[in-house]
Amino acid sequence: PALRHRSFLNADLFVAQSRYTIDRLIDTQGVALAKTIRLPWPLSPEFLNLTTRREALRVPDGFPAGLVVLAAARLAANEKYKGVDHLIRAIALLAPKIPTLRLAVIASGDDVARHEQLARDHGVADRVRFLMGLSPTDIAACYSECDVFALPSTGEGFGFVFLEAMAFGKPVIGAATGGITDIVEHEKNGLLVAPGNVEDLTNALEKLLANETLRVQLGRAGAECVRSQFDFETFRSRLESILRQCGLASNENE
Repeated sequence: PALRHRSFLNADLFVAQSRYTIDRLIDTQGVALAKTIRLPWPLSPEFLNLTTRREALRVPDGFPAGLVVLAAARLAANEKYKGVDHLIRAIALLAPKIPTLRLAVIASGDDVARHEQLARDHGVADRVRFLMGLSPTDIAACYSECDVFALPSTGEGFGFVFLEAMAFGKPVIGAATGGITDIVEHEKNGLLVAPGNVEDLTNALEKLLANETLRVQLGRAGAECVRSQFDFETFRSRLESILRQCGLASNENE
C-alpha cells in the first residue's frame, strides 16, 4: 500500500544481508543506494561449536551410506526455485557412472511428495532420501558426514545453509545468482553453476565427486571463509560500527 511504502522509504538506513537484497531494495522499492549497507548474517557460536564435536554427532536414521550429496531446503508448492528437482535429475544422470552415489535432502514443506515421485520417475528412488523433522544436532551430523553440499536454488536472498556446510569443511555447489554469490566464490571455496542448467550442475557434481583432493581444498577454504567473515564477533563488530555511524550522523544533523 502507498502509505506503508512511503513510511518504508522514510527509514534512515536499510541494512541488508546481501548485494542481491540491496539490488532488490533499489530496483523494486526505490530505495536510494546511499541509504543501504550490507551486513551479512553470521553463524551462531553454538553451531560453530558443533563443528568441533564431530565425534559426538550421530547421523539420523535414513542417512545413506556411500558417496553422499547433501541438500537442505524448504520445499513449498508455491516456491519452486530451490532446485532439488534439478539435483534429482543430475543424480539420475550420474548414477550409471558412480554406483555408490546417493542424495540426502534435509527437507520440510508441502512439496516433498512431488520430489519423491520425481525420484521414482527417474529411477533413483533408492538413491534419494528425504530427511524430515531433524534436530539441530541431527542436521549438523548430516553436514559432517556428507561429501558435497549442493543447492542450485535461484531465489536465495542469502544462502545460510551454504555457510553451515562450509563450516564443516564441505565443498559446496550453488547457482550463480542471488545472495549465493556473496558466499560462494567459484573454484575458491565452491563451484557456481548456471541457474536452471541441469547439465552444468551434473558436470560440477561429477567434477567434485571424482576428485577428493579438490573437495578437501575447497572445503578447507570454505571453513576458513566462514570463520573469518561470517562469525558472530565479526557481525557484532560490523553492527556496532554501523550504529556508531548512525549516531554520528544524527549528532551532525542536530
